[in-house]
Amino acid sequence: MDAPTIFRLIIDRPIFDIHCQFINICALLLLLFNYIAVITFDLYLRLTKRDLSIKAIDHLDAAIIDALEADARTSLAEIGKRIGISGPAVGERLRRLREDGPIEGFGPRLNLRALGYSLEALVRIKPRSGELKKAESLVKEEPRFLWCDRVTGEDCLVAKLALLDVAELDSILMALHDHAETHTSIVKSSVITHRQPPLIPERATSAG
Repeated sequence: MDAPTIFRLIIDRPIFDIHCQFINICALLLLLFNYIAVITFDLYLRLTKRDLSIKAIDHLDAAIIDALEADARTSLAEIGKRIGISGPAVGERLRRLREDGPIEGFGPRLNLRALGYSLEALVRIKPRSGELKKAESLVKEEPRFLWCDRVTGEDCLVAKLALLDVAELDSILMALHDHAETHTSIVKSSVITHRQPPLIPERATSAG
C-alpha cells in the first residue's frame, strides 16, 4: 500500500474510528521515515562516491612519470622512443594522468644554496591554548617556510625553514613566540632530498 492510498483511507474513514485512524497515520509516518532514510543514504553515497572511471596507472604511465621526474624537459617523442609508444600516445597518457590526479603539475626543482640560502632548519611548533590558527597564519605569512604539516604528538606543526645564516633564525621566529613554543634543529646534511614513492603501490610487509 503506497502513501497516497493510505492518505485517502485516513480522509475517508469515519471520525469515530480512532483505532484505524491511528494505525493508518503510523503507517504513513513509517513510509515517510523510510523515504527520508532512502534520500539521506542516496545523498551520502553521492557525497562520498569515488570516480570509478579513474584507472590505476600501469607500467607505461609509471615510465612516463619516471622520465619526467628525471628531466621534466624531455620531449614526448623522446619519452615515447624510450618506452616503445608514439609521442602523441605519451601526450594522451599525460593528459589523462593530469585529469585523473596522479600528476598535479610541473615545475622547477630549486637549488637553495645556489640562491643564497646556506642553511635549512626544521621547526617544531607547539601553539599555546587557542592559538593554533594564529600560529598557522604566521607560518603562512613568512615566505621562508618551505612547507608546514600538522602532525600528531606534542608539537602540532612541523615546518622547514630556509635561512641565509643562523643569525637570522631568531628574527624570523620572533613573531611566533607570543603564540607558540618552537624547537628548532639545523639540518646538517640530507640523506634524501627528493624522492617519489613507488608509482604502483604495494602494501609493505614486515621482514621474517
